[in-house]
Amino acid sequence: MPLIKTTGLVIQHTNIGEYDRMLSILSPTLGMIQVSAKGARSMKAGLHNATRCFCYAEFILYPAKKEIYSLKSAAPLQVFLELAEDLDRLETATEIAKFARYLCISADYAKPMLRLVLGSFHLLCHDANPKQVQLTFLLKAAQTAGFTPDFSTCARCGSTDALVWFDTENGTCLCSGCATKKNLSPSLLAMFQYILNAPVQRCFAYRAEDALLAAADPLLFAFIRQHIGYFGNAKKGRR
Repeated sequence: MPLIKTTGLVIQHTNIGEYDRMLSILSPTLGMIQVSAKGARSMKAGLHNATRCFCYAEFILYPAKKEIYSLKSAAPLQVFLELAEDLDRLETATEIAKFARYLCISADYAKPMLRLVLGSFHLLCHDANPKQVQLTFLLKAAQTAGFTPDFSTCARCGSTDALVWFDTENGTCLCSGCATKKNLSPSLLAMFQYILNAPVQRCFAYRAEDALLAAADPLLFAFIRQHIGYFGNAKKGRR
């Protein structure tokens, strides 16, 4: 059977025995796949770096048997070593990888999801605010997977003005004329709208104060829990 060539990001690796690893790789063409990497931890095999967590590499695979591919060879393209130099960066990258692994069960939207993860890691390696990177990734990744909250119109009257309440259970907003309480400021609404409306390559290109991110955090995590069933670790945005 022909070999399979793909790029991909190692989202998770598990050491097995003395020399082997089991990898979870996000491939733009195959989706989230499991790969058995025999001898990957042996220095003689030359696979140690390419099979580490958060390494973006080119992989040559044997076809899957019982949904598990086997690794023939791998060449690192980007290793993101800077993530391990700071605990906040590493924790944020880990949470991003967990959410991507949870969401990306097929190849249908693997390419934009991979682009989002790589973009997040690149920003974390260049001193971006981890809270902002994580929040932006979570919302854009949810949208990419088909879970898009509506921050554009009032669910009750259809108005596009003065949206002041976000209903996390329904993923919709209410305007000041229909809502009896408020949890959206104009700045918070504008930030959510920007992330959702911007293309993947531009969705991180905004500035937000920590207070704004702190206000966004409980709303976004509540939406994700209720609509996606993902609980994850919300502490990064709640400090």
